[in-house]
Amino acid sequence: MNVTALVRRNLVYQWRGNLAVFLGIALGSAVLTGALLVGDSLRGSLLDLSLKQLGWVEDALAPGRLFSESLAHKLPWNRRAAVVLLSGSAAPEQNDVDRTVGMQLFAVKPDFWDSAPPIDAEFWDSDRGEAVINKPLADDLGVKVGDPIWLNVQKSDNIPRETLLGKRKSDDITEALSVKVREILPHGGMARFAVRATPEPARNAFVPLGYLRSRLNLSDKINVVLLSGFKASSPKSRKEFSLDTYLTLADWGLKLLTPADRARNLVRFLNERGDSAEIRRAKWQGRVPDELARRANADGILTFEEIEAFYREQRRYLLLQSDHLYLDNATEAALKSAFDLKEKKYRPTLIYLADRLTSGGAEEPYATVAAVLPDQLPAFELVPKSARSSKALADGDIRLVHGLGRR
Repeated sequence: MNVTALVRRNLVYQWRGNLAVFLGIALGSAVLTGALLVGDSLRGSLLDLSLKQLGWVEDALAPGRLFSESLAHKLPWNRRAAVVLLSGSAAPEQNDVDRTVGMQLFAVKPDFWDSAPPIDAEFWDSDRGEAVINKPLADDLGVKVGDPIWLNVQKSDNIPRETLLGKRKSDDITEALSVKVREILPHGGMARFAVRATPEPARNAFVPLGYLRSRLNLSDKINVVLLSGFKASSPKSRKEFSLDTYLTLADWGLKLLTPADRARNLVRFLNERGDSAEIRRAKWQGRVPDELARRANADGILTFEEIEAFYREQRRYLLLQSDHLYLDNATEAALKSAFDLKEKKYRPTLIYLADRLTSGGAEEPYATVAAVLPDQLPAFELVPKSARSSKALADGDIRLVHGLGRR
């Protein structure tokens, strides 16, 4: 008997067990093949859904902060749309908690839409208090065209809530927008647009960009740019594209003030936002340093030229202001590199507001507290010479500027 005959006789004799093994292998293969097919189908469906949610958009600039709309027009893409995108909630009636629905609010112009915008371009260029919503949002709210709805979004002009002056009540940091439903869009095209892909239907509301800017005091600011068609003539490819050359300080939420800028701001403040370059004694007395007060003429008038000269002589530093509470590490590193700052010319400072300082029975409300490096205080030019000391601050020490605690 050869090997072939032995195998054949074994298969025939053990046919029941061999059949069970064969059926098990076939069933397992079918299950694995089906799972792979379902996975590929699901992956393809999710990809198709994501692409449909993006519409014409290929790229998006969404840094999570406000920046100037002018930046959008500088970018090397063939199509651009400036947008203010805010997360919020919608309700058919104000303070109707039971029927409040989460939604995305888009403040747009006509260039946001695929081709012809719904309604007309004139509406999207206006500041009318009307909204276009998609069908999923309309169904959840139970509203129809012409009904009023409330859109609740976060304000943009609040002091950060972690500061002492920051507003902490929800009513103080949110804005309730009362708008009328102008049109309900079917769930398709840009009506279902979503920056982040999600299998759930997007609940979107759209208002004119001018309307939201006027209500939230946004000036020319936006927080998202939608892009399509990177220009092939650009010196760099899309992957190598760098945004650095297009950004300004304002786009980073920063403002650099020179002594002349700060003098100009003081004049506007003392003149109650007026344009006059002369300030009378009644407006500056007790509100400016003594040395600056002594520069007033015999009639008690301080001119802008005198104030500017004082700042150039006695306040010879540049001031970098941020829209945020703190300067991040990247901004601080860029600042040092841009100005080639040395240790003697660089004073990292944390300025905060104390609700009050007390000593015995004396009290000073709302005092400004500046935290500096202990060995840098003697050379800190904002401290009057009479108050300077050669002794560095120790842990737990505080040094008061002349004039504090006179009450």
